[in-house]
Amino acid sequence: MKITLLTLFLLVIYSNAFASLTIVQHTNNGFSLPVSTTWSLPITATGNGNLLVAGILSACSSQYATISSVSDGTNNFTQFPNAVGETLVSPTYYLSDVWYLPKSNSAKTTITVNLNTSGDISVEIWEISGFTNPIPDVAGVVNNGTDVANTDTGAAVITTSTTGFVVGENCTQYQVTANPAAGNEFTSGGDIDPNHNGFCSLISSTAASHQPTWTDSTNGSLFVSSTAAFKEGGATSSTIRGKSTIGGNSSIY
Repeated sequence: MKITLLTLFLLVIYSNAFASLTIVQHTNNGFSLPVSTTWSLPITATGNGNLLVAGILSACSSQYATISSVSDGTNNFTQFPNAVGETLVSPTYYLSDVWYLPKSNSAKTTITVNLNTSGDISVEIWEISGFTNPIPDVAGVVNNGTDVANTDTGAAVITTSTTGFVVGENCTQYQVTANPAAGNEFTSGGDIDPNHNGFCSLISSTAASHQPTWTDSTNGSLFVSSTAAFKEGGATSSTIRGKSTIGGNSSIY
């Protein structure tokens, strides 16, 4: 009975440790002019141990433009798997990408993004508290998207957790006028950048399909979009009397 009660107690602590997510900040800056290979985004001083997500959009002359690195000055971000999209709006290639840092460092006020070629760039930073060990859940992209009835429809992702954070980003040929579109669930926090592209997010409480949409100024506008969802990967460790009782593996997702 003692073992059973102890196990239940630990499970309660384990589940409550990441039961509530909060967006601490969301900040945008871009597009950069003149074009550059480096873009630094000022942000509000970060807290310690929070998830940082960088939504990145770029317009370059090269089809093979990529984001080469993202950093807070101390730690490098990791590229989210399968979240890179590209669309040709002749003669320019539009790029969308998502990077993340699972555990923020305290008092960081600048995020730096490096491209492998010069181009315009826009960056949205989200800081999210409440995760114990955030890991990628699922991602999707829309390459060569075309607006239908003034709606840009991003990629749908089917999340696997009831506690998740999902971002959507949209680089359009014309202008996002509503971010997200009216009635869409991605209202947790986001911005329209100075070049009228949209970044939005969702704190998800359902393991289900989630799909961002945006209102566009022009029917038939071309766009590229990425959607990326995070979930809880589990506690890294909990130790009682020198013995590890709960384990997690952040490399499995």
